[in-house]
Amino acid sequence: MSDHDAQLSIDAAFAAALGDVETAVEDYLATGAQPARDALAAALSVLDEWIAFSEDRSHQVLGTGALGISPTGSAIGGWSSTAPVATIGARELACAVELVKAARSEVHSPSLQGLDALRAATGALAASRGGPG
Repeated sequence: MSDHDAQLSIDAAFAAALGDVETAVEDYLATGAQPARDALAAALSVLDEWIAFSEDRSHQVLGTGALGISPTGSAIGGWSSTAPVATIGARELACAVELVKAARSEVHSPSLQGLDALRAATGALAASRGGPG
């Protein structure tokens, strides 16, 4: 597998992990049940693994200014030209980050305010994509 193919594969996995978080949020908001909360926590954990991997990869020597190559890795999931952060708008990215933050907060400390924040973040993300918000 070439380095480019590996980048594409990793970028796709990162995007899928983010999509899994979105799906888990929808399920949690629909049911509020403990199994849905556990699934959301698991999806966030997988996303965290991909974020850590992406950050580690962006700090490798071949992707640094040491060789005159400017990394794209200054953003979450952004270490290649095909990274999800390079293909979505700034507003959508900001909304996705807020959704992840709200989901983490709700998983760690469930509350009515947390649910409201999660609903608001879900609506803002949908609106950023042109859907109903």
